[in-house]
Amino acid sequence: MAWFLFYPFAVQASKVVFASTVFINIYLIYLTIARTKRITGAYKYMIIIFSAVGILFTFMKATLHPYLHSHNSGLMFFSLEPDWGSFEAVEIALMVYTGVYSAMISLLAIQFVFRYWTLFKYSRNYMRDSLYDTYQMDVEKTVGFFVVVRSEDQSIRWHNVAFIAGLLLDLVIQYVIVIYCGTTMNQKMHEKLANFSVANRKLQEQLFKTLVLQITIPSIIFHLPFVPVLCAPLLNLQFDFESGMIYCLFSLYPSIDSVILMCVVHDYRAEIINASKILIFNPIFGFSHVKFISKLADIIADHAHNVTLFQPYHNAMKNVEGLVKNKNIEILNYYPTHYDELLKKETQTFSIFWDSQLIGNPVLGAFMLPFVLGGEFKKTSMEVLGDQNLINDLKERRFDVVMAETFELTGIYLAHLLDVPCIPMMSTVRYPIFNGLFGQPSFLGTVPQQGSLGAPEAGFLDRLNDMYRFIFMGIAQERLNKYQNDFIQDAIGRPVPNWKDLVSQSPIYITNSNPYLDYAVPTTAAIVHVGGITMNLEKMKNTGKLPEEYENILKERDSVVLLSFGSVIKSYEMPENFKAGIIQMFESLPDVTFIWKYEKDDVEFQKRLPKNVHLKKWVPQPALLADKRVKVFVTHGGLGSIMEVAYTGKPAIVVPIFGDQSHNAMMLARHGGAVAFDKFDLRYGQKLAGVITEMISNSKYKETAKMLLEVLVNQPIDPKLNFLNHLDFAIKFPTLRSQVPAIQHVGWIAHYYLDALVFLFILAIVFLYLSFKLLQRLLNCFVGKKPKSE
Repeated sequence: MAWFLFYPFAVQASKVVFASTVFINIYLIYLTIARTKRITGAYKYMIIIFSAVGILFTFMKATLHPYLHSHNSGLMFFSLEPDWGSFEAVEIALMVYTGVYSAMISLLAIQFVFRYWTLFKYSRNYMRDSLYDTYQMDVEKTVGFFVVVRSEDQSIRWHNVAFIAGLLLDLVIQYVIVIYCGTTMNQKMHEKLANFSVANRKLQEQLFKTLVLQITIPSIIFHLPFVPVLCAPLLNLQFDFESGMIYCLFSLYPSIDSVILMCVVHDYRAEIINASKILIFNPIFGFSHVKFISKLADIIADHAHNVTLFQPYHNAMKNVEGLVKNKNIEILNYYPTHYDELLKKETQTFSIFWDSQLIGNPVLGAFMLPFVLGGEFKKTSMEVLGDQNLINDLKERRFDVVMAETFELTGIYLAHLLDVPCIPMMSTVRYPIFNGLFGQPSFLGTVPQQGSLGAPEAGFLDRLNDMYRFIFMGIAQERLNKYQNDFIQDAIGRPVPNWKDLVSQSPIYITNSNPYLDYAVPTTAAIVHVGGITMNLEKMKNTGKLPEEYENILKERDSVVLLSFGSVIKSYEMPENFKAGIIQMFESLPDVTFIWKYEKDDVEFQKRLPKNVHLKKWVPQPALLADKRVKVFVTHGGLGSIMEVAYTGKPAIVVPIFGDQSHNAMMLARHGGAVAFDKFDLRYGQKLAGVITEMISNSKYKETAKMLLEVLVNQPIDPKLNFLNHLDFAIKFPTLRSQVPAIQHVGWIAHYYLDALVFLFILAIVFLYLSFKLLQRLLNCFVGKKPKSE
């Protein structure tokens, strides 16, 4: 009989597998020793040893050419055309090979060694014909081990049966141990890991998952198919089968085991794909800022980068847990020494922002903002930058880049101390003094200031107001950064570069603006617009079923209005005259159901409200906005809420309270689906009721809001892809400044061509003067000659 075609293929395949296993396992050993810092201790050495044994195993497979053949009640494990020396050497090598394999399939395995007492003359004779017919080999000249369970008289050869039973028992014991230990570990793992750090807990969970897969996948692919091969001789079936086809798959085991480890454990996966190690500076101060940066961290980690989120606490904000979703992100919370004082403080609610006429005063802001806002940053910032142990620890992590928000400068200077490139970012639409560093010209005339109309309706007083507010806003931002620069220098204890010099080194500046939602402004390629990146359209379309209590509320009337003023400004702290105006509005619209996010249980206030009003300390805002029964959303104009409104196509009344909310309100209202409403007009209930009635009854608001949604959904540049592509680009070219106009490096006289304009002005004056003199002389000559001719 001719040779089966599979064996020659198996011989060649074993050589290919050996080469690939050497590459994969040596690479795994390199990653374990030189790159991954969290794989330590006994597990580290076990990985190294196991990888080395895997290389040895595939080497022996590629040179010994071991094979397996089943014939009736017999089983033969032998070597064809070995590359080794004598008969005895190959025989010993086969035993070593089986031992190596036995050691690999289980850490608790008994050595898989064939004993010489199985090598009886009858066993060789029994396999003689089958071996010659199939492989054209003389059994006497073949190195191998023969197992035959029945003698010529069909009596059972118990020592061979015991051998097969021992192999099966070995496998059973291994899997009993694996199942018991795995089940116990799974049940108690969360309890045992409770005291571990978040990062270490994630690593241990990944290692457990790796262990499960390293047992499950080989069991299904390799071990289970081999069980029938072992059991076949016991059944005394009449067949001739090249069972080595199944056996040859075993040579893949070492490389598959290593691949599982490198694919599941994030530390290996990040190194393999050449992921960047990114430190994201996320100061705990404003909730919307923290939420935005946490979302960016998730997106970056989902992109397979190695992300560490550093969070110094400027106040004791308690609602930041759970903002980060990606479990591979390592979170480093930094609690300053005065954190206990922060805990004792009442939650910052900024109730003064409700009705203070001074909050929006640009002159007072220019002189008070540095000390009020900068003072909130000072203690923690100085402590972070003065903590040498922290700096040394972060240096040892060898980050490729730092990402830091420009709202406060600690992260910028932390990157400077680490000697790592920094990518600045901003969680609001724009921060003019930073935008200017990246080539964006003044937005005077393109973005109206608070209280002004935009072009072309803007008049002289509007332009005057724009100029007034723009100048003092710039002064406030400059003074705030100068104040931070000074105390940061005191913390570091030596002169430091100016913040402008540090920020402007980056090739890009990331802002939470969307060009299809924001005002149309001149910009440069260095300013990356990622507004809308926090919006998950699929999730917003499938928000799930609302809680039953909200379903019942939405069924009460045909029209529902949602009121929410965010997480910083509290509705219960609203001035009494504002509350009275809103109650008047409720009473004026009895056919409308109102859901009001009111953060306090106030029985007396509840008694003042009509039956069409429901107070809730918390509301499922995304789900309610996605519901068609909610007709209008009354909001404070925080950028997060503005994005949710825009991406759900919901008409809105925006009541800005402070900060950038006025800009956000006008930005959304200009599209036609929203109305900007002055907070001081809240005391006039009938006025607010009139706006709500108009928005519910007039379909143009709903239509224009839906049109804006369609524009955002179909915008040609996806914010997430735009962000990730620019991030990868900036990491690769950290000092590239070719996208920033070179004129940024000159003084303001040269920047605005004032010297040339003055020269041309003087030249024009001289020209006019000379022209006037020439004309005067000509006239004098003409007038002087006329009397003589007469």
